[in-house]
Formats: sequence, C-alpha cells, structure tokens
Amino acid sequence: MDPQWHIAFLNISTTDLAGVTFKHYYSSPGAMLTTQLKAREEAERRWGVGRFVHTYPDVPNARVTTLFGMRHVFSEDDEVPWTDPASNPLTDMNEVDALPVLAPADCPAFAAKRDAWEYYNNQGVTTSLGPGAASPVTDACDISRNVFLTALIEAPQLAHRLLTRVTDAHFAIRDWCREITGVCVGGNVGDDFAGLLSPPMFREFVIPCYRRVYEGASRIYIHSELLNAEHLRIMRDDIGLDEFHGAAHENLAFAEMREILGHSFWVQMTPHELAFLSPGRIRERIKVLAGSGAMAVQIYPGRLTPPENMEAAIKACREECPGGPRW
Repeated sequence: MDPQWHIAFLNISTTDLAGVTFKHYYSSPGAMLTTQLKAREEAERRWGVGRFVHTYPDVPNARVTTLFGMRHVFSEDDEVPWTDPASNPLTDMNEVDALPVLAPADCPAFAAKRDAWEYYNNQGVTTSLGPGAASPVTDACDISRNVFLTALIEAPQLAHRLLTRVTDAHFAIRDWCREITGVCVGGNVGDDFAGLLSPPMFREFVIPCYRRVYEGASRIYIHSELLNAEHLRIMRDDIGLDEFHGAAHENLAFAEMREILGHSFWVQMTPHELAFLSPGRIRERIKVLAGSGAMAVQIYPGRLTPPENMEAAIKACREECPGGPRW
C-alpha cells in the first residue's frame, strides 16, 4: 500500500496563515474569501502546499442545531465560534414531537450562507453550498444537552424520534441547497458522539439514520472519533463502509482498522502533536502513521503549530507517503 498524504487547513490555521482574527474572518464574505486566498498564498510560499487551502463559505452556524433554535456565539475575543450549550431547546424528552424547527429558508444563518455563496460565485470562485456532514447523535446530544443519552435506556422510542427529527432537518438542508443551486448534494456523516453508544445501541438507533443519509451515495465515508472496533464492523457489515476517518482514533488500534477495513482508513497527526512534539519526533510519528496500512496520512495544523514543525511534517509526508498528495 502506497499511502497518500493530506493537510487539513481549517479556520484555525487559515486565519493564522493570513494573520487575521476570527472576528475579522467571520465579519463578512469578503473578509472570509480574502483570508482564505491569503492563507493559500502563504501555504504555497512557505511549503508549496497551497492546493490544500480551500475557498468556501465557512458559515459555522448554518447547521441542524441552529434550525432547532440553538445559538452560535461569535466572540469579541479572538476565539473560534461555538454553539452555546445553554441554548439547548429540549430538556424533557416527552416534548420531542412538539419541538419547533425552522425551515432553512426562514433561518437567518442560512440566509447568510446563501449570501456568502452568492458573493463567492460573483467573485468567480465556484463553490458548493453543501449542507455538510450529517451528525445525528452529536446533534441529538447538543439539542437535548445529553438528555438523549439517558433516553436511550429510559425512553427508547423518544430517542428514536429525536434522531429521526434531526435526520429530517439534515434532509431539509439538503433540499434547500438543491433548490438554490440545482445540484443534488450527496450524503456523508461526521458524527463524533456516535461512539458513546454501545454497539447494540449503535446498530438499533444509529444505523437506520445512516442508511437514510447514504441512500444512493456512491461512497460510504464517515468521520467519527469515538468508535471502537465493533462499531466499525457494524458499519462495514450493515451499510458497506468504504472509507473511515477517525482522526486520532483513540479507541482503535492500527491492526483493528486493517483487519476490519483493509486499507480504507485515514490516520492523522493531531494539532496537539504538531504543536508539542519536536521536529525529530514528528518525523518519527509520520513514519509510523505511513506504515500503519492506512490509505492516507493527514496533517492537522492549529494556531500553535511552530513553522519548523509544519515543515518537518510536510517533508516527512513527502518522503514516507509514496502515493503523493491527496486532493
């Protein structure tokens, strides 16, 4: 297996490369696009990896939880926006059917995303409006402030109903995207909290949602950070998992992923590792990751990544990953 390599330049590293605050980055579509283009230029100038910095309307509150009334906080300080957990709309699972949900067309956050998408395209930057990955369990936990987890045992039918409503909201966003762009958006999953469920609960509660999301999809790809080996086997056997991205995959060994998925998994050098390991240790870690049997090794820089560490990681990937850059 000749692994490929990839760099995840997200908002934390994009703003860092461009030398701007999060407040500035999220202040307007123009500021966002300018930041992304500057970050791409810097990444290319420093390391020759500008291709990995994507230009897209990064509107973090255009998401399922916002449709259910949760607030996103855009701090006056230089901080990543976050979902306010105190704004959860559901404290009593008996109220799940009465829980109000906005249509995307009636939600200001989605209007802002549409405006940003139109701005990008008017600037000659063709980009997707896409709904992002479905996150049924993660969203259910956020909306209920984790009451959902108790309901799995005490009120399973209500837990099923909340997951159905969350998945319905995901499809409402997909329909909204298609109506605006004329392009059908495929399904994928990014559901970090799904691994909190036992494997039997995962099969009973989660797999039906995932089947809906992946229906008609040409590739079954999932990002989830808390799954264990039995979860992966269920995904493989029940819905035909093609590709697994587990980031630091804390509950999985390389050997387990190889046994279950062959080479169809990613491994990652985390922001913490990139920030605090020495360049020599980083090179050693990349070598280990490249020898894991994974299809791709990902570097995920953050704001604390020293330039010499980033340089060491990229050089090691070029040396140890003969499949070359992915994307």
